[in-house]
Amino acid sequence: TAYNGVDGALLFSRSTDAGVTWDIVNQQPTGFTSANYLGFGGDAYAITAKGSTVAIVAGDSDSDVGLAKSTDGGVTWTYTTVYQFPLNLWDYTTTTSDVDADAVADTINTTDGNFGIALDNTGKAYVAFGAYRLLNDAPSASGYSYFPYTDGLYLWNEGMPAYTHANNASW
Repeated sequence: TAYNGVDGALLFSRSTDAGVTWDIVNQQPTGFTSANYLGFGGDAYAITAKGSTVAIVAGDSDSDVGLAKSTDGGVTWTYTTVYQFPLNLWDYTTTTSDVDADAVADTINTTDGNFGIALDNTGKAYVAFGAYRLLNDAPSASGYSYFPYTDGLYLWNEGMPAYTHANNASW
C-alpha cells in the first residue's frame, strides 16, 4: 500500500523508554518521499545509530540511493544522494533503460539494492553496497534483464560526491 505516494515507504519511529511509549511514530525521513522514489523493497535499506546520530541508507537497483541522517535522534533529517540513478523515478514496467535518449536501451551500472552503513567516532556515515548491471529493452511487469556475475563493491562516505552513471561507467 502506498504511503504518501511511496509504495513500501520508509518510516521512522522512536522510543526512548524501551518501547513503553513512542515519541516519534511513522515519520518519513527527509528525501525518502515520492519526489525521489516510487517505492522500496522490503530489504532495500539499512540503519545505524551512535549516540543521538541516526543514519538510514535506502534505494534499490532501479532508483537513487540516499542517506537520511539525523544528529538529534530523529527529530530533524538531512538528505544526501549517495548514488544517482540515471533515469529519475524510472518505472521499468513502462520505460526502457535508454539513458542517452537515442531510442536504444542502455545497460546501466547500478547498485544491487543491499546496503551496509556505519558511523565513525566523529559521526561521519560510511555506506557500502554491491555492484549490479541492468538492461530493460522490453518494458513489462515481469521485470528487466540483469547480469548476475557483475562483481564489485561501492564504498561511499559523506566527504564524497554522489556516484552517477557517468562516473562509474568504467567497470
